[in-house]
Amino acid sequence: MSWVRNIHPPSVRTARFSLTDNSPDTTFSSLDTLQIDSPEIFWSEPELQPLYDALRGYLEIGQRAKVLSDRCLVISDLLTMLRDDLASNNMNYITWIIIILIVIAVVVAGGEIVVKYLSHFGSDGGDALF
Repeated sequence: MSWVRNIHPPSVRTARFSLTDNSPDTTFSSLDTLQIDSPEIFWSEPELQPLYDALRGYLEIGQRAKVLSDRCLVISDLLTMLRDDLASNNMNYITWIIIILIVIAVVVAGGEIVVKYLSHFGSDGGDALF
């Protein structure tokens, strides 16, 4: 069975997927375009083609690729949902920071009004309003 490893082209063995663009949709949608063709070894050894076709039919490669593609779409939907949840949590955090800053600004402005009021009536020697 060690000869089976040699059937796959080198590009399949070194295939890598990355999420560097933060878009899981583009990564997993590329699996939809995956074509399961005959490996390049059959150009040099065409007598192995019937064996490959028989194994491919026996192992139901087409159906397994469809199941894998469907599962990847589910994972893509899950990652999209998680990304949206993280964005929502970050917006909630930022909203609370803005609310706290507004409250601090109101308290500081109120403190300035009280200080001006006390300094104005305290320096004139006049009666306070209360």
